[in-house]
Amino acid sequence: MRPLTLEMQAFGSYGDRTKIDFRKPSQNLFLITGDTGSGKSTIFDAIAFALYGEASSTANKKSGTELQSQFATAGAEPYVELKFCEGTEESGVYTVRRVPRHVRPLKRGSGEKEESESVTLIMPDEIVYSQKETNQKIIDIVGLNKGQFMQVAMIAQGEFMELLRAKSDEKKVIFRKLFHTEKYEKIANELGDRKRKLDAEIATIRTKFHAKAENADIPEAFEEAEALLALKKKMQQADAKAPEMERFLELMQQLCQYLKEEGKKKKKEAKEAEKLREHCRSALQEAENLQKSFTQMEEAQRELARLFEAEEEIKETARLEQMIKLAYDAKQLYQQYEEAVKRLENLKAEQQKLEEKLPEIKKALKEAEKERNLAEAEKETQQKNYSIIEEKVNRTKEALKEIRKAAQEVEQSKDALQQAEETEKETKEKSTVLEQNIVQWKKEAEAFEEIEVRQLQITGKKNALAEIEDAVAEITESKQLLGKEKKQEEHAKEIYREASGQYQAKQQEYEAYRKRFFDAQAGILAKELKEGEPCPVCGSMEHPKPCIAVEMQEELSREMLEALEKTIAKLQQKQEAASTEAGACHVRRENREKELAERKEKCRNKIEDFGKEANPAADNEIEPWLVAQKKKLAKEEETLSQEIKKKKELSHKLEEAEAKKIALQKEETEATEKKLLAKEQFDRCQAAYTERNRTLDYTSEKEADEVLAEAQQKKASAESAYAKADKEKSRLEEEKTGTQTGIVRCERELPERKKEAEAKQQKYDLYIEEKDISKLEWQTLVEQYSIDAMEEMRQKREDYQNQKTMYQSRYETAKETVGEKEKPDVEKLQRNLRQQRSRVSLQAGRPMSGRFLIRRIRKS
Repeated sequence: MRPLTLEMQAFGSYGDRTKIDFRKPSQNLFLITGDTGSGKSTIFDAIAFALYGEASSTANKKSGTELQSQFATAGAEPYVELKFCEGTEESGVYTVRRVPRHVRPLKRGSGEKEESESVTLIMPDEIVYSQKETNQKIIDIVGLNKGQFMQVAMIAQGEFMELLRAKSDEKKVIFRKLFHTEKYEKIANELGDRKRKLDAEIATIRTKFHAKAENADIPEAFEEAEALLALKKKMQQADAKAPEMERFLELMQQLCQYLKEEGKKKKKEAKEAEKLREHCRSALQEAENLQKSFTQMEEAQRELARLFEAEEEIKETARLEQMIKLAYDAKQLYQQYEEAVKRLENLKAEQQKLEEKLPEIKKALKEAEKERNLAEAEKETQQKNYSIIEEKVNRTKEALKEIRKAAQEVEQSKDALQQAEETEKETKEKSTVLEQNIVQWKKEAEAFEEIEVRQLQITGKKNALAEIEDAVAEITESKQLLGKEKKQEEHAKEIYREASGQYQAKQQEYEAYRKRFFDAQAGILAKELKEGEPCPVCGSMEHPKPCIAVEMQEELSREMLEALEKTIAKLQQKQEAASTEAGACHVRRENREKELAERKEKCRNKIEDFGKEANPAADNEIEPWLVAQKKKLAKEEETLSQEIKKKKELSHKLEEAEAKKIALQKEETEATEKKLLAKEQFDRCQAAYTERNRTLDYTSEKEADEVLAEAQQKKASAESAYAKADKEKSRLEEEKTGTQTGIVRCERELPERKKEAEAKQQKYDLYIEEKDISKLEWQTLVEQYSIDAMEEMRQKREDYQNQKTMYQSRYETAKETVGEKEKPDVEKLQRNLRQQRSRVSLQAGRPMSGRFLIRRIRKS
């Protein structure tokens, strides 16, 4: 990702609209410089915020209203707009504009409104992404999330060590995304997964192979049995080789072919034995069925003979059962006749009793009517008397209630009059006290008129002390930095001296080596010089003083000389770099000393402007002086705060007093009016109370209640006597009517009951004559046999008949099945079947107990 332009407004320390064009510098590397707080870090915060919605620092995360500039004009919308590209600008420009969450003034009225964050992304092809999709799309374009971007592409102040200290796994993820090597990781993972899968398949195949080899059963008749058994043992070992496994499979295929041929022979023999066995089993089944028929026929013959012997007993039981039934039928008819005679006698007795009772009821009814008439007259007299007394009592109670109400109204009006007089008096007293308080509070408020001037003076002193304190902090900072820069200068000088020493020593070594090398070369050439021949160096034909070659203990070469030259060049560069660094440190130290002097002068000027009283003479006295001035100012501020508080309290009291004064004046007027109204009400209630006491029938409610209770008791007694007499009369009338009705009913029912009894007797006589059974005979049978005994006889007869029918049917069925056949010998046939089954089992035997399933295992 390469930033092209950055535009900011109302963001951080940039209040106005600011645009930075990163394409203007001619070189790829450039520096952003400025004083502390001038907005260098804000540029990086803006880039990070535009991409990820947060400031650049991971230790001090900022977002939302924290990023809104405090230097911008009210209503200015904060935003950041970043244009960047991937690679070159020709490949396409991306534009992301992000507005942080911020507060703006309301368009109408006073107050503020908080606006939410918004973001838009414009692609090189002019496609615009919404806020919901932008964040993820930017991560896809850049290839890094915010944390990785801050560790690689743009590292905030003091956070570079986080990348160096990151774990190896975290660095791998960052560098993999940075250099786009994810596909190689995927290839390695895919190859690893394939290898693990194939290893698992091979292990599974080997396990299955071992299990199948262990279950192989090798017959001794097989010609390769010995070799196959040896291979089987090897197959059961974990380190079986592939050639052995292949040989084992080959022999097992031969064994399967051998077993297949043997199986065909055995199958043919078994088929013949199976056919003979089926014939024996069919013969045995037929014989067993015939044997069952013979057994069934013999059992039926025995049971039929037993039933024929009991036939006479069953006939006798049937005759006795019929006689018992006739006896019970005769008994039922006789009981119906007796019940009809009893109902006739009861009806005659009831008629006689009712005819004797009717004259007595008529006499008692006449007496009851007389008593009822007397009780009714007494009841009417007492009711009239009670109504008159009740009316008087109610009138008296109503009057007494009004008298009590009038007395209560008199007392209430009297209390209201007293309360109104007291309220009027209290209101006047309160008004007097309040007026005195207002005068006193106004005098006290006059003493606090100059508080605002003193408050402004204290605020100015506080600001001045704060500026002095900031100046002292700057001096302290300059001193600390000066100490560090002095140490850095000494360290740089030491490095320079060390580098210079190394360079001088190596230079001397080089010069000596160089001299020895050239001397050695001159000696070699001098050895070759001959008189009359030109010198290869100078061309002279004469050689008066040729160089004498000296025997050297060391080996001299051009390569070693060149190596020393390179070493000297490096040491010279190191010396020059150290000299440059020492000079730079010296300049920084001088600048810092100058800065310290300027800051001291600035601080001294501020102290003199603060005041001329007891100013500190030396630098070390400034901080104690600051502490003393702060304490003094805090004391003055506390005193002023108390005075302001007291002034506010007095102002509040005066405002409340004025409002209370108006309210008390209103209350005083209302109290006077209430007193006059209460006096009029009291006089009116007193007159009404006197008038109502003159119109009473009884002196009290108690007397009225006693008179009314006595009248009510007499009325209730008369009403009770009348109700009792009336009830008795009604009861006798009902009893008279019921008796007369009963006599008529008896006279109507007597002929019918008599006729019914004669019919029942005639039916009974006709039945015993028809069935030829006397009363003594059926009574004897009923006494000897119960109905349950008769039921048991019937059940016994039916069971006999059912058994006879069943066994007769079984005998005929078995006889038809057997016909002219002889009884079979089942045991002999069973022995023959067992012998044939044994033969079939022997014929079906195999050379091995199971089959072995072979698979050809091929390598992938």
